[in-house]
Amino acid sequence: MRAADVMKAEVLILSDDMPIDGAAAALLERGYGGAPVRDGAGELVGTVTCGDLLRHLEQGGTVRDLTRPAITISPDEPVISVLNAFVRDRALRILVRDANGRLLGIITPIDVCRALAQGRRA
Repeated sequence: MRAADVMKAEVLILSDDMPIDGAAAALLERGYGGAPVRDGAGELVGTVTCGDLLRHLEQGGTVRDLTRPAITISPDEPVISVLNAFVRDRALRILVRDANGRLLGIITPIDVCRALAQGRRA
């Protein structure tokens, strides 16, 4: 099983200049724990978590202030590499990018668990 087999291709992407409260609302509305972040030029600059956004609601600011570097993986990587990245990097989401850096999808631990529960092999 490869990363492409367990990823979600539909990804909410936040803009780095989005206000913290608007970003938190967008994530909560969809039930997401975090999302990738793009800058004004459309380049992927990292990820942000709902927890970080909620902790900084009163302070205000933009998503840019809370963006962390993204953990990325190739769509052809075996799922065991995804699992290793979750553990090694203490990540809760991994972005799947092609060789040109284009975002293809996102993987969370629950996506891997779901695939394994459906009988797919890691």
